[in-house]
Amino acid sequence: MYRGWRNLVPIVGLLLLTVPALVFWRLGLIHVSRAQGSLLSTGALKDTTSIYVWTLLAVVYLFWVLGLLVLGIWVMDHLGFHWEPYDRPPRRRRKGLRRRKAGIAYLRAQDEAARKAELAAVAREAKKAAGDEPTQRAARPRKQQPPHKSPIDQTAGRTTDQKTDEGD
Repeated sequence: MYRGWRNLVPIVGLLLLTVPALVFWRLGLIHVSRAQGSLLSTGALKDTTSIYVWTLLAVVYLFWVLGLLVLGIWVMDHLGFHWEPYDRPPRRRRKGLRRRKAGIAYLRAQDEAARKAELAAVAREAKKAAGDEPTQRAARPRKQQPPHKSPIDQTAGRTTDQKTDEGD
């Protein structure tokens, strides 16, 4: 998307802020003329507009500015520049954060495994160069654990076969 639009939208918004005043002036509701006499040299203007017209212009401006604000946000959203309140940093999505952490942990594990494999290969090469044959260590026999018995099968120390033979 053309990034210049992001700069053009506020400029157009500032130009649109003048529309209510220009409309009131064009309709002849605002009467401003040059001052007479000693104020003429200072460039002062004489205002003969009634207070009701200024009040009406202020109310119109209130709604006009709110409308322009909403329009500006809508336009920026459609251009791909999403508005967020300035008083807090943008929230990160937990799902994305979890994915990033998992991805980093995965990459670290891959790097560590590759590093260990490389160190093991270097150690084997060093042993071969020294003339020592790598010896295998004898595996220890595992202890066999007795099978798990449920409390129902352990009635009076008899096995399951004894119970069925006696007719319990």
